[in-house]
Amino acid sequence: MQTISPEKVAAIWQELSQMTQTQAADLAARMQEEQPAILVYLLAAEQADEATQDAGWLMEIGALIWWAMTREAGPLPMVTPEQLDAAEDSNIRFLEQLDEGSEINYHTALQSLAADYNQMPLFGHTIGQLMADATEEPELVDEGVGLALLRLKTVIDTLDQASDGAGSRSRT
Repeated sequence: MQTISPEKVAAIWQELSQMTQTQAADLAARMQEEQPAILVYLLAAEQADEATQDAGWLMEIGALIWWAMTREAGPLPMVTPEQLDAAEDSNIRFLEQLDEGSEINYHTALQSLAADYNQMPLFGHTIGQLMADATEEPELVDEGVGLALLRLKTVIDTLDQASDGAGSRSRT
């Protein structure tokens, strides 16, 4: 899939934020039909993190990701739970390698991710949405944000790879 521009991501987020309840319900029903594994993955994540996050926010950002990628590439192949698990495992391994390495390697790896990640504008917007409260009140950011980023990057990676068929340019 081609990289989704920051302008398109912002426009789609604006569109989603202005939807009526009926429009949002229709979009959720479409997501459930087209990507049931992603919906289940995000709902399970929200239930697991219920104590640390506001209900619905992970699904809201997940819907932005799915809708932006669908709008960019057209209908995407249905993602499987196994694809989600494989992408999540890859992202966890990347984080473990960062944790085991030196600070210089950590910064180099993050710079490489920012430069080479196919959907960086979408992931960057995702980070911005998760960290919106942190700019005004950094103490409101809890440990669940890192886990949410892992899960949302997993969704981006899986959809990006599905749209490319055999492979993807996204790197973890």
